[in-house]
Amino acid sequence: MNYKPQEIKTGIIITLSTIILLVFLIAISGLDCFNTDKQYLARFNYTSGLEIGSTVRYGGMKAGSVKDMTICEDDNSKIQFVLTLDENIPVKTNSIATVTSIGIMGESHINISTGHPDSSLLPPGSMLICKEVPSIMQLMEPIGQIAENVNQSSLELKRMLGQDTRLELQSILTNLNTLLSQNQSDVKSILDNLNKATIELSNLSSRMNTLVESNQETISQSLVNLDETLVRTKNLVQNLDSMMQNVDNIVVTKGYHLSEIIENLNQTTNNLEEFSRSIKEQPWQLIRKSAPPERKIK
Repeated sequence: MNYKPQEIKTGIIITLSTIILLVFLIAISGLDCFNTDKQYLARFNYTSGLEIGSTVRYGGMKAGSVKDMTICEDDNSKIQFVLTLDENIPVKTNSIATVTSIGIMGESHINISTGHPDSSLLPPGSMLICKEVPSIMQLMEPIGQIAENVNQSSLELKRMLGQDTRLELQSILTNLNTLLSQNQSDVKSILDNLNKATIELSNLSSRMNTLVESNQETISQSLVNLDETLVRTKNLVQNLDSMMQNVDNIVVTKGYHLSEIIENLNQTTNNLEEFSRSIKEQPWQLIRKSAPPERKIK
């Protein structure tokens, strides 16, 4: 089939228009057919106003954007971000993600630290190490509380330093001046005595230092002798302890012999008492074997 030149031109124009329209639609929808970006995950408790499309920086350099953000299913106290980064960004295993801003009024963004140069690269799709950093407003909150406390203290101080308080303080100062004026001589005498006592203490301290320095060798020798005495005393105590242990061992091992000796001593004591009583009653037993004959009464 033969086409007329007009039809060919019309077909070319329609084809080009269709291609331009498709490119325009792709550009508007944000699609990138030649996309070579990589994605990472990050979780934070506070977003600081981050939204889908917010900037992601790597070491402060713009490196990507926030593609998606959702509440974590396993921990609803955290927000999970899907970060899209350029494929050439070398995210390390020890890179740390933080939510921050440039300056006080700067827009919030996610910054990823560069990590250590010897660290290995983090595979795409992995979870980044995240660190919570307080925002400017969170830091300003305690400062505002401090300012409020200072203001309250100022009002309290102003109230305390009212007219009545100032008059009372003035009266106290006047009375103090009067007291010092009336007792000026006594105060001067006390100060003089304090100065003399300070001088005497200084002289005493100097004499003590001189005495210690002059007898330093004697004191050192005394300390050495004291140490030797303590060592000897310690040895003596150890010897006494050892001796007592030996005595205890003897008492334990030879206890039955001691019981026999004590029993024999008790028997001997009884025999001596019996013998003494017998001698008192019959003293003739010392010189005779039998009793003398009884005397006949004439």
